[in-house]
Amino acid sequence: MSDVLYQRLDDYDLEHEDDGRDVSFYCEMVRRWRPARILDLACGNGRITLELASMAADFDFAVVGVDLAEEMLASAREKSGGRGLADSPRLRLVRGDMRNWSSDERFDLALITCS
Repeated sequence: MSDVLYQRLDDYDLEHEDDGRDVSFYCEMVRRWRPARILDLACGNGRITLELASMAADFDFAVVGVDLAEEMLASAREKSGGRGLADSPRLRLVRGDMRNWSSDERFDLALITCS
């Protein structure tokens, strides 16, 4: 993607630095609903995906994050390493366009989040 936003990921993080309420909302949703598999479409650099993945072992679920921008996924992968999630079987980050991405996997919860 050529969008400047995807080339300045530090600025993207700054833009969302005070957006903790939505992360809390989705984490609480997962605590209540106890899904086994979560799909996060347009997961970006993993702001919400990685928070959910951090909970995955405690609540026994897996998360698949899908994003079109390889730059965002690379950032999410880097951040996942810093959280000890890089090799986690409970987190998978996939490049794909949510308009036509498909999978044979079934999901209990599908998210498209935006602050």
